[in-house]
Amino acid sequence: MGGLGQVNKKVFVLMPFSKVLENTFYALQQAAKGVGAEVERADDPPLTETIIQRIYRGIGDATLVLADLTDRNANVFYEVGYAHALGKPVALLAPSIDVVPFDLRVYPIKTYSAGASVAELVSLFVPFLHSALDAAEDTSSLRGPIENALRQLSGSSWPSPLFRSVVAKKLDEFDHEVSNWVRGSMNVGPEETREKGIAILQNLRHEGFATMLVPVESFWATGTDYLLASRRAAQQRGARITRVFIVFDETTIESKSLAECIEQDERAGIATYICLANRVRDREAIKDFGIWDSEVLCWVEVTSLDRSPTVTGTLFTTEPTQLTRAARWKENLLEAAEPARLVLARFNREERAQQPLAASARHMAALSKKACGGSYVDKRDCDWYHGSWQYLRLVDVVSTPDWHSSFTLRRSHG
Repeated sequence: MGGLGQVNKKVFVLMPFSKVLENTFYALQQAAKGVGAEVERADDPPLTETIIQRIYRGIGDATLVLADLTDRNANVFYEVGYAHALGKPVALLAPSIDVVPFDLRVYPIKTYSAGASVAELVSLFVPFLHSALDAAEDTSSLRGPIENALRQLSGSSWPSPLFRSVVAKKLDEFDHEVSNWVRGSMNVGPEETREKGIAILQNLRHEGFATMLVPVESFWATGTDYLLASRRAAQQRGARITRVFIVFDETTIESKSLAECIEQDERAGIATYICLANRVRDREAIKDFGIWDSEVLCWVEVTSLDRSPTVTGTLFTTEPTQLTRAARWKENLLEAAEPARLVLARFNREERAQQPLAASARHMAALSKKACGGSYVDKRDCDWYHGSWQYLRLVDVVSTPDWHSSFTLRRSHG
């Protein structure tokens, strides 16, 4: 409960102004203090506004609208309808469930007797208000922008039909997106991918896991505060974050930008790993994705990793089946990964002598696709042979085509 601290929750009460309900309103005021809220009614406290102005403003500013349906007052029902039109959370009081219309019975309802003592009413209203306010506050950050937009729309004259049609189209698109979001999924483009990724990191409560496909690491590092936001979440708010860098070519490990990213992550408290893609048994797991607070999956769509990889969009979802699937990817990647510092140290210590050969292997493979044609090895195309030759040297393997076997055997017996 909110206690007697700072009041920032408002309950606006809709009820007939009658002596019968005076104790009810007073008990609500007392109960609200116990949950850190304040209660207002259109006539209390007195203001210079008209009653209808006060009602509209009170409903618009309220955290929770509480309607007493005693006597089935027509004004109260009208005001409840107005609150619903604005999308405000509504809770109901009634002497019995029978006075509540069937289409309002989906909302929180507390039945009570107006003849009960104030003390009895307070003890009855405190847990009800606490529960209703908690539910209202859960969605307050989502309702706020919509309520503001509705108020602006209702106060606009829209002199230009053309401009009005443009705004209407935008609102229709937004409505379509929201209908997907409330079901727990949203698809966004590349720019929104980074924006929403930053928003997740700024609100992260406990932990996160993310991969980074090294061919597209520039997407996350360029023109965005995404990486900085992840480091702040770990360093300043203590979030436990793990990042796995998935590399497709061992020569990538010598990348200066990769080493710098790992160093900055580790300094901020992010656990970093390097995973060679060819060591992952579950090929489906080789994706750019993140799992945040075990609640949200961010699945990034990336075009072919071989040629100019590009991020085209992202699916953000809370769907349990997808989260379970991503958790399996995470396990399979971590099984094939090693701590980044160990990989970098081993690469620098043991493989430095082979780095020129490894680098030339990649260039040789690319050059052979352009330069090779028919030869004594393969009359159609020999790029498969020359493109792989440096890699064969790298792993200390000598390959001879099987159609040279007779020559090899003669020489070995000669």
